[in-house]
Amino acid sequence: MAIMPNMQAIDAPVSNRRRAAGLLAILSILFVILVGVFPAPAHAATYGTYGATQSGPVGSLTIAAQIKDSSSTRYLAGDTYAVAHVADATLGSNGTIAKLTTRSAFRSLSRDWTSLTSSQFNAAAKELAAYAGQHRLYDVTTKAVTGADGTAIVSDLTPGLYLVSRTGIAAANKAYACDAFLVAVPETDDSASGTAGGANYDVVAAPKFEQVSVPNPPTPNHPGGEPTPNTPGTPGTGTPGTPGSGSTPGTGGQTGTTGSTGPSTVAKTGAAVMRYVEAAVILGALAVIVLFVRDRIRSRESHESLK
Repeated sequence: MAIMPNMQAIDAPVSNRRRAAGLLAILSILFVILVGVFPAPAHAATYGTYGATQSGPVGSLTIAAQIKDSSSTRYLAGDTYAVAHVADATLGSNGTIAKLTTRSAFRSLSRDWTSLTSSQFNAAAKELAAYAGQHRLYDVTTKAVTGADGTAIVSDLTPGLYLVSRTGIAAANKAYACDAFLVAVPETDDSASGTAGGANYDVVAAPKFEQVSVPNPPTPNHPGGEPTPNTPGTPGTGTPGTPGSGSTPGTGGQTGTTGSTGPSTVAKTGAAVMRYVEAAVILGALAVIVLFVRDRIRSRESHESLK
């Protein structure tokens, strides 16, 4: 009598391998999604393909939002900058800018850009920033966000004059203000050969920051109840306080030795919070899928063993 093979016993390993392959495919897809939500940390974010289709030379602008003193450096991470192309450049024989021609969008604010003084450039930048914001003229990028080292790189810039405005401020950086500024690409570099002779196409611009006061919300005398009245002291003991001593500096949000030590150096932006939320959702979904597939495999194996 011929012995028939147990087909269920043969099919079981094949079925399990198929389930394992399906689980591996699901995990691979979720891994790709997770990598997209949490890209590898970069110190300098790069934005823009503004001049990528141009046949001539293109440069880059690194916005370096950093405040340095004698002992430390504060990196203003999480701030957003917008960039607009104000004027086109005509290059000289050595690759540097010989002439700047105002673009049509800014023609009403045109100037002889190559002859302006520093103060005139600053005044022009403020006027251009107000005009660009009102008419939505930030054509290069509106979302250049500084990374952990306080820098953002705007790439593929054709030769010209560019307006840079700080349009978003992270909560940790509200104590520092800066005006819009103008920067030329390329810049003249007499100390190094650079690109195309004396022209430097990789421009680094550092905004000039000014520390400003950020008001703190008032603190109630007795949170959760009625204000506690002042208790008069015993006559003659000096309990009400020594005349002229005043209140202790730093309390109630005032500046002093026990007051605020300044904003945190870590920029907790809304985008970063949303990334954590998305990552948590994806990891939760991954856990549910793994548990579901595992239970299904165990259930089928148990069912097949009983046959």
